[in-house]
Amino acid sequence: MAQFKTRARALDLLGRQQIAGIPTAINELIKNAHDAYADKFDIDFLRCNNLLVLRDDGLGMTKEEFETRWLTLGTESKLANKKSSLPPIDISKPRRPIMGEKGIGRLAIASIGSQVLIVSKAKLRSNLHYS
Repeated sequence: MAQFKTRARALDLLGRQQIAGIPTAINELIKNAHDAYADKFDIDFLRCNNLLVLRDDGLGMTKEEFETRWLTLGTESKLANKKSSLPPIDISKPRRPIMGEKGIGRLAIASIGSQVLIVSKAKLRSNLHYS
């Protein structure tokens, strides 16, 4: 069976073609934070280092979630099961409509800069369930 393959350049091109500019890219990343039930989202630009830092207090991701959901393009976002790419729901907060579309947020990074460092700490899953 033949399979599609891709290179990092394809992801870079897709991100740049889908995002009109840095403000749009940041907006897409804010949507991701909203979908992760974040209450706070901070952006800092350190001009002397040409460094943009985005932080939120959302649900975070485990290593497995990062690899199977965030790093995997085209995941099924409409399925309602544990293997879905939908974020888990924090039942301690009112249910939120999902704002992110088409997985553009992860590709938006390409229009902001050439490197990214992602640090994510998954919150305890006891008060969460998958939609």
